Amino acid sequence: MAISNQQFETWANQGAVASSKATGDSIKRVVSSYDKFPVGVTYDVYLQGSYKNNTNIYSESDVDVVVELTSTFYNNLSQEQQAFLGLRSAYYGFIEFKNDVIRCLSEYYGKQDINPDNKVVKLAPNSGRRPADILICCTYREYYRVESNAYHDGVYFRTSRTHQNCYSFPKKHYENTVGKNQDCNGNFKSMVRIFKNVNRTLVNRGDIIAKTAPSYFIECLLGNISYNQFQGIYSEMFMNILEYLADNNWDEFKCLNGLRSMWGEGSENWTEEKARRYLVKTVDLWDE
Repeated sequence: MAISNQQFETWANQGAVASSKATGDSIKRVVSSYDKFPVGVTYDVYLQGSYKNNTNIYSESDVDVVVELTSTFYNNLSQEQQAFLGLRSAYYGFIEFKNDVIRCLSEYYGKQDINPDNKVVKLAPNSGRRPADILICCTYREYYRVESNAYHDGVYFRTSRTHQNCYSFPKKHYENTVGKNQDCNGNFKSMVRIFKNVNRTLVNRGDIIAKTAPSYFIECLLGNISYNQFQGIYSEMFMNILEYLADNNWDEFKCLNGLRSMWGEGSENWTEEKARRYLVKTVDLWDE
């Protein structure tokens, strides 16, 4: 056993909290102070990802912030279904909102600190601010029962360079993370941080590359582990989780939002090949 329980206890600790909140609050104040949004436009600004879910580790830097247009929503309905629900096309949508938000961020922080990337807008750090990945998006409704107006709440955005329509469910992910942690007597988030620190160790050693096991998918992978494996001291839980993954079929594994399969070749999915490569190296580290 190369990893002591003392090391696990260190890895289980959460990373910076106050500075990430301050960065999110700063972005929210900037967007809220912008006075050029058309009348009737509403939006929400909130943290997502590891800082929102309290699964961040000390080596993580970028804060994930969502700026979501809520007065317009995209959906998965046909034109006939939209007519049935009385929905109409909006005059102000994703493109207009994204342009306005980038404009207001650039005016406040300076163009030199704002870098629109393919999926997010990157905000550079300064002495009192962490770097941030800002996802500008619109509300998305994924209808699953049209006749009763039933849908899952998500967000929609379009990538800048690859022009890909993307849909995700950050609020559902957060709700399920909280529920999973409660079911596991508060141990789920600690074990996520441990497995993310293991990944960081493997990357630093050159055993795997950084893109093999993104933090989001490590979190989702552990979300598929039975709650009764999260018992005992950290080293026992670590072994329980590895044994569970070795003994069980992965075909039905889902992301923590509960709506998407973990597996696939798209940008919103992981591949089993990468997951198994990460776990093989994790076992090797434990066996050293």
